[in-house]
Amino acid sequence: MDDSPRASARRASLIELGRRVFAERSYDEVTTQFLAESGEMSMGLLYRYFGDKRGFYLACLRDAAAELLGLVQFVPGPGGAGAALTSFFDAVAANPGFFRGVLRGGIGADAEAWRIVQGVRNEIVARLFVAAGRADAGLGAPPQEHLALHAWLGSVESATLFWLDGNGVDRAAVEHLILRTLPEFLPRAPVEPS
Repeated sequence: MDDSPRASARRASLIELGRRVFAERSYDEVTTQFLAESGEMSMGLLYRYFGDKRGFYLACLRDAAAELLGLVQFVPGPGGAGAALTSFFDAVAANPGFFRGVLRGGIGADAEAWRIVQGVRNEIVARLFVAAGRADAGLGAPPQEHLALHAWLGSVESATLFWLDGNGVDRAAVEHLILRTLPEFLPRAPVEPS
């Protein structure tokens, strides 16, 4: 593949287009013909840079995952989880359609898409362990602690979708609830009652 600066810039602009398109339409609704008709991508470019529509979607998903992980940093000690959640919600608010699509199975049971999403979850769990003072990122932690963090992440994702779907709950209330439900072994700042 061409790794020239021009090719890299073109590939990045196509991924930006894809993230916009997949934020507005589900994976199944987006056809290669639709992408070509958008005027910003020929089918030849899609095949040249990504192989096919699935490869294009996975590249967009990897890009979104890298962006999210770049934003969600847990600072050790009380308050670190709150700052990370604020960054997470900022990223979600900037890309609500894409977030919805990913969590609602944008590409069905695709193993590679699942690995990307699960990789983000595993990295966030490792960062939570580090923030809790576990230098080994949780490698030696009991399975119950891993379960608690993965269950907590599931509730974060579900609560975020509830908020995005406009169910009458504002972002501050969702963040407050999520911080109150942090697993007990994680450091936390005092949470004001709502």
